[in-house]
Amino acid sequence: MEGDGLTNDQTEKVLQFQDLTGIEDINICRDVLIRHQWDLEVAIQEQLNIREGRPSMYAANDRAPQVINDRFLQHIFTNSRPDNSPTGLTATLRYFSV
Repeated sequence: MEGDGLTNDQTEKVLQFQDLTGIEDINICRDVLIRHQWDLEVAIQEQLNIREGRPSMYAANDRAPQVINDRFLQHIFTNSRPDNSPTGLTATLRYFSV
């Protein structure tokens, strides 16, 4: 591992990660840790989530959410009411009597 340009601390983390996850390929272990900025705890939690089929809590989602622009599904909400509409107690009683 010394030939890979890793520090002693990074080499130790790679070996710990490999031991705790059971991933045999040390290059994969190193790449996972690099992807998680050498945070051993986060990298291990990510691997456990992947094994259990859970979505990643740490993966960056660079895509913007999809926007559906359908004029038939649009709803318009206003807070204005017609000038002759009842207010107060009259409106409340009318609402419950319908």
